[in-house]
Amino acid sequence: MSGLSLQIEYADSIIDRVRRRDLSLAGAIGEIAAKEVADLAADPAFRLQLVFQATLAHDPHVANALHRIDDANVRAWAEFTKRSFDQLDLKLRPTLDFDQLGCALHAAGQGVLFRAMLPARASRRMPDSTHLLTYTAMALVVASVDPADGGSADRAWSW
Repeated sequence: MSGLSLQIEYADSIIDRVRRRDLSLAGAIGEIAAKEVADLAADPAFRLQLVFQATLAHDPHVANALHRIDDANVRAWAEFTKRSFDQLDLKLRPTLDFDQLGCALHAAGQGVLFRAMLPARASRRMPDSTHLLTYTAMALVVASVDPADGGSADRAWSW
């Protein structure tokens, strides 16, 4: 079983705990974020992928490989979020789809880990990677849940 498959299996087990009311949704997002941060931080292939993406994405062969990796990750997280929403009886806003949410969550994880590779600076206190990904994932999930008001996610930003 691949690392991504194990991550998704773990995330499914956490959502099952929410469904059984053994864990809050916010707690579940925090546990999944912590596992994602730990797994990606320990994965040398992830670091290599970031190097290739930053330096060699112009090469068509490298770009093709990076797209395949990205597509697999987005698809896995999109399928996970759909299953999770179904199990928790949540509805997605009608203007969104699970591919968009899976892509946003995957990009958040990549961005947080990319940022975490910077050396710490004493002059600037920032949340640790787990908390940063937890905050980001919670914001994405909250913004994606349909409040049944007929509005789109865009309406929330129309101020």
